[in-house]
Amino acid sequence: MKMILYVDDQAFLSKILRHFLEEIGGFELVYARSVEEAREVIRENGNKIQLCLIDIMMPLERDFEDPHDKVGHSTGLRLSQWIKSELPDVRIWAITVRYNLTENELRNSGISKLITIPFDPNELLQSINHNLS
Repeated sequence: MKMILYVDDQAFLSKILRHFLEEIGGFELVYARSVEEAREVIRENGNKIQLCLIDIMMPLERDFEDPHDKVGHSTGLRLSQWIKSELPDVRIWAITVRYNLTENELRNSGISKLITIPFDPNELLQSINHNLS
């Protein structure tokens, strides 16, 4: 079974994603609420993870804080960079309510796709199926 890691400090999307990705799509979804939980999941399951969905706007965490970050992007971007260094072949997609990131910021963080909220869960599932097949 293909594993997807979803990292978000707020659980409101996790139930929707779980329904579409697990029950309809047949994926295994692992949910982490923080950078530390995400790191633990990657340490334990790194060889199984094929896609990471990461909320860009998460609270700052000690190891991922950027003092110049005024909008709360640094945690998600730095987590993406860390994941890319640990799992270079894993795709990383960002989920955000704001689209004020540059292509350069996304690329430098290892993010290959940006999903803005609100989104159609069916379209997300189709895109995942297309990219992971």
